Amino acid sequence: MSKEIKDVDVLQEYIKRIKTKAKHHAEEVGEVIFPLIGAIVWKCENIKCLEKDGDMKNVLWISVRDKKYAFSYNHDVKKIEMREGSIKGKVLHSFDNKNSVIDIINIFDNL
Repeated sequence: MSKEIKDVDVLQEYIKRIKTKAKHHAEEVGEVIFPLIGAIVWKCENIKCLEKDGDMKNVLWISVRDKKYAFSYNHDVKKIEMREGSIKGKVLHSFDNKNSVIDIINIFDNL
């Protein structure tokens, strides 16, 4: 089930959860989370996160110009993947701490 993120309080709760998880299990993406969330908020028309048993999980879906994108952490490659349409869609971009803010801006500017 998904939960729509409509206000700052819910977004803050989501960010706190993923930052905590990154700190303990995915340090390779801990620094890219903030610029990535900023770009998502900048460009998206709609944000939803995976929710299971009332708990927000690591999957995020957004819509930009009627196209859907899914974001999730891939444990094998240790990156946050941006996929086309769903978490099983084609990987469009991968993000980790090596991505600069300019990299992220350019990717989202072209959505």
